[in-house]
This record gives sequence, structure tokens and C-alpha cells, in this order.
Amino acid sequence: MIHFKKGLRSLFPTCALILLLVSCEQDNENRAASESDGDIELYAEEVAAAAHHLIEVTPADLRDSLVFPFYSDSRTTGPATHQTPSFCAVVAWCSKGWGLQLGELNQEQLVAAHKILNLALSPGGYQILRSVLNHQRIIGETEDIGASATVKNAIAAGLEQPANTIFDFQGDVPDSLFYPALAGGGRPSASGTPVNWVWEPLSGTKGRWAQFLRYTLAIFGEPGGEAWGFRFEGHHITLNITFLRDAETGRLRVHTTPLFFGTFPMIIPATPFPKEDPTHQWNWEKGQLMMYNVAHHLHHFWLSVPDQLRTKAKIPPKFFSQAPPLILDTPVPSMISALETKVDPATIRTYPHVEIHTDDLSDEALWHLRQAFYFYSGAMHPDIRQLYEDRINTALTSGQPLTLSWAGSSLEKVGNRHYSYLIVGSLLLEFLQSNQFLVQHNPDVTGNHLHSMLRDLSFDWVDPMHTHHLDDHLSKH
Repeated sequence: MIHFKKGLRSLFPTCALILLLVSCEQDNENRAASESDGDIELYAEEVAAAAHHLIEVTPADLRDSLVFPFYSDSRTTGPATHQTPSFCAVVAWCSKGWGLQLGELNQEQLVAAHKILNLALSPGGYQILRSVLNHQRIIGETEDIGASATVKNAIAAGLEQPANTIFDFQGDVPDSLFYPALAGGGRPSASGTPVNWVWEPLSGTKGRWAQFLRYTLAIFGEPGGEAWGFRFEGHHITLNITFLRDAETGRLRVHTTPLFFGTFPMIIPATPFPKEDPTHQWNWEKGQLMMYNVAHHLHHFWLSVPDQLRTKAKIPPKFFSQAPPLILDTPVPSMISALETKVDPATIRTYPHVEIHTDDLSDEALWHLRQAFYFYSGAMHPDIRQLYEDRINTALTSGQPLTLSWAGSSLEKVGNRHYSYLIVGSLLLEFLQSNQFLVQHNPDVTGNHLHSMLRDLSFDWVDPMHTHHLDDHLSKH
């Protein structure tokens, strides 16, 4: 007993030290949280000031087309409600989103609009946005020389077995001017809508220029108020940033999803124009890549997944509507669920998938998975980016279950067709790399058209204050 007391007394300084260290650690965490909140407040003030400036330089008769009530259908729906009710502009099924069109703004307004986007995103994120916009000309130039007759001829030949590429029918490519235009539409097989590979008329440079002018910016609510946000949308992009302040705690939260990025071509092919010709943007950008890194990391992620799990998670082509001449082994451009107004993560259960723990994956697999998500978090302002990346890393290091599914052709080539459905924690990433709606050139790059969407399953985009209150109240305990 004496020895026990002596040992206990000698333990007190150690206990005190441990308590002190814990207390210091908690103080550091609280201080870091406070500093983070302060940075976010400054970030929000700058974006709100930029939004107010755009409103001020917009003529009074156009302001109703720029500013909407926070709780309006325009914030979460598109002007056309077929196919993808909320995001039809990003896949070009409706002409434009809500808000002012860039093509109707004068120079002062344009600069003001871009200031909002520049301040709201990271430097890299703003460059991605610019690349999406300016890629419209490359799309148009490839479509100007796209040969849709090749697909027609293949269909007319009565081919019954779908092929991987149009080159399987064409044989050897005769010269660099052979650029077949490929299209595919419809929905997953449950809808009964067939796939149509004939794409006419192609939009071309004039059509893509008109589309470029129709990118829209809309503001919802009073910038700097308790609940406000903005939406920038058009072909291959939707950017939705929402600012919410809890009435009880006063804490400001910023949500940067739904976030959609897309592109084609991912790899800009060789041009049919003389290399001395500077009049075509295509010549300036041939060989450049856009979003290739996401495809790279997802292909390598799946190659790092154990064979048994990878096989179980693969969606075979029979789950998608088929129509010759080309095989459809990935979903259609609207993907499976991320483009819905309210995402139902249970939708993936109608397809092959796996639900696993991170312990089942190698460090290499987790690294590639993390890098794929970082493309999207990296587009966010640095003060917001860290919050999302902390969530990703917590999910990948704390043993939380992951929901994973994929489709497509061989994973060995990054240019091959591919689809990934990935739920990490409460973040869903859908990535589609398809042979639909593109101008083909290289048989080794069949997945040159990319659509991708990041959704936060813990954020109720339609009724944000509901989950906002729940989250904020839970975070106090």
C-alpha cells in the first residue's frame, strides 16, 4: 500500500503534464478555429463587396435579371427542366442558365463579374474557369471539320455488334484530316431511351461562340446578408457558392458545391491546319491537356484496388442502352445521380458497386483517390479549400466506409473511356470520360470528353438552412 501511494504521488506530475498538454492542444485548436473563422469572414466580405459592385454598375432595368431572392427556384433549377432539371446548361440541353449573360455585359460589367469569380476561387480555380470558357473555341474548331458521315455509313452498313471506336470500321486512318464526329444520347437503360450516335448539326465555331456569350451569373439574396450566394453557369461549368450565417451562433459557413467541370478535348489532337497558320486557336493549343490529371489519378486508383474488389465494383455495358455502331460502356453525359437537384446516394445500389473501408486499400490507392478530389478542392479559395480537404483526409484515415463504382474499357490507358462514382465521407465525385459528343482523331484516346461533378451529401442545397442549423448546433457539442 505504501508503495502504491508512493507510485501514485510520483505519477501526479506526469498527469498534470498530460492535462496541460491536452489543454494546450485544445487551446491551439480553438485558436486555429478562431483564426480560420476570421479568415473566412474576410473572404466573404471581399466577395460580397465585389457582388455589390457588379449590382451597382448594372443598369437598373437589368438588375432583376441579375439578383434573385435567396429562396427562389432559380437558385436550384434551370430554365428548362427536362433531362437535368437543375444543370441543363452545363451539358448544353438548354440555351442558358439564370442571370445576366456575359455577352450582354459591357466592359465595366464584365470586369466586375470576373472580379467576383477571381476573388471567390483560388488562383488555380479561376484559371480552370477561364480554361473552360476559352475552350469553347477549340470545341468549335474541331466541330467545324468533324465528319459525321462516317458514323452514318457505319449505321447504314447494318453493323450489329458495337465496336470500341469508329476506327474499327474505318480501318487505317487515311490522313490527318479524318476526324469523325461521334455522339450518344439518352439515359441509362431503365428509362428505355435508345442511344443515337448521329450528331447533326454540329455546333461549330459559330455555335460555340453563341454558347460562350450565354454563360450566366446570378446573385441570390443580399450579398453579405445572413443567407446569400451566387451561381455561374454555362457549358461545362456550374459554380455555386453559398454563404450562410447561423442566427444563434453567428458562425459563417461557406458551401462551394454543387461544382461541375467538364471539357473536350481532354487531349487536344493534332490539327489539320498548316503549322505556320496562326489564325486557328487549335494550332496554338495542340497537345495541351485539360483535366487529364483527374483521369490519370482515377485510372491509377482503380488499378491499385485489389482485383476482386475492382471486378465487383465494375458496371458492365449491359446496364446501359446499346445501339450500334459503337459500344456504350459508360453512362450518358448526365451521369447517374450527381446532376440531380437532390442527390440520392442509394441510386448507385441499382448498379454494381462496393462499400469498403480504407483498410482494404493500399496507401498508393488512397493517394491517387486523394489527388483526384484535390482537383476540385484546389479550385476553391484557400480558406475554404482546407476545410474540404480536412474532410477528405479524415474520411480516408479514420476507417470510414467508402462507396465505389466504375465502368469503362481498359484502365491501362488514361485516354480510354472511364466512369467513376466515389463517395468519400459525405463528398460524392462522379467523373465521366466518354466517347460521346466529341470529334475523334486518335484511336488510343477514345475518352476525350469529360463531365464531372462534386456534391456535398451533408449540404442540403435546396433547403440549406435546415442542415446548416443541424450542423452548427451539433458542432457545438
